[in-house]
Amino acid sequence: MVFFTDLDNTLVYSHRRVPPGKVIPAEILDGRVQGYMTKTSYDFLKSGAVRIVPVTLRTPAQYSRLAGVMETFGCRQALLCGGGILLCGGEEDSSWTDETRQAARGYLYALREAERYLRFLCPPEKVHCTEGIMVYAAAEDPAAAAAGVSRAVGGSPVTVYTDSRKVYCLPPMVNKGEGLRRLAARMRIDFSCAAGDSLPDVPMLEAADLALMPENLAEIVCNPNRRVMSGDGCFADFICGVLKDTAQTGY
Repeated sequence: MVFFTDLDNTLVYSHRRVPPGKVIPAEILDGRVQGYMTKTSYDFLKSGAVRIVPVTLRTPAQYSRLAGVMETFGCRQALLCGGGILLCGGEEDSSWTDETRQAARGYLYALREAERYLRFLCPPEKVHCTEGIMVYAAAEDPAAAAAGVSRAVGGSPVTVYTDSRKVYCLPPMVNKGEGLRRLAARMRIDFSCAAGDSLPDVPMLEAADLALMPENLAEIVCNPNRRVMSGDGCFADFICGVLKDTAQTGY
């Protein structure tokens, strides 16, 4: 089994919302802790019971802040920028990136229009572009910024996501589900499990053989083979509990 997992608010929690109980520093920026993992999930993933592939909207630079922890877990691959970039052994797989850009070439103009709009709306240092793959920005009002991006791209079917702080724009074929399918085919994976907590994770949860999610996605994800966490528990610990049971009982 290979475990494809979102990171932020799935395994790693911001210093702004540290989970209860014992935690382990997971993300360091400028000498300060920015993110934590629960000790329960850290210990389980460190055990090597499952093979882990992080799947995230983070860029390579943002992911590097978690590289130490991911190496501890034995992660050899990571899918970044929503699946558009593949890291293997810490190095970008240029053939994967070339394939992504080739598939998304028809959306380059829309991405540039999205970037142009966001640079007009936001301070320049808040806007970032991974050429041909993703544009994102930290915005004071992400929902309003997303609406503006949708207008700026003139009806192009790019995908626009928001979270509490950022807005993202990607070509429709660059998503976590397509990333999972591409890597599963390359690695000849016979069974995949995926976990995620928000809308960008839905394509991945649909593509996996087993999907783990909180209640907020239960009515959105149609995958019949799923486990849904109910109540107010810690999602990361729920995930590891399911993975432990699955590893012990088989799949």
